[in-house]
Amino acid sequence: SNLYLGNDFNACYRVELVERNIRSLLNCSFPQSPSPFSDEPANFTVRAIELYDTDDADIRQYFDLVYEFIGKNSLISIVVNASYARLY
Repeated sequence: SNLYLGNDFNACYRVELVERNIRSLLNCSFPQSPSPFSDEPANFTVRAIELYDTDDADIRQYFDLVYEFIGKNSLISIVVNASYARLY
């Protein structure tokens, strides 16, 4: 399995998703951008987590949920959409 990291553009760019055989999308951002594929459950599995991009955001509460989602979709690739990148 592969894990592809991208932004809103990558998560909505159907051509690239199909070319890379990406069938599962995990959106970890807030505010959420609606997925253009939510109405295509036969083609894409979409999971959204409202994750605030702040220094004090407790992301540990989502570890089990994300681990389970990735595990169920281990034979296909996943795009993780994060709202911002932080450099320290």
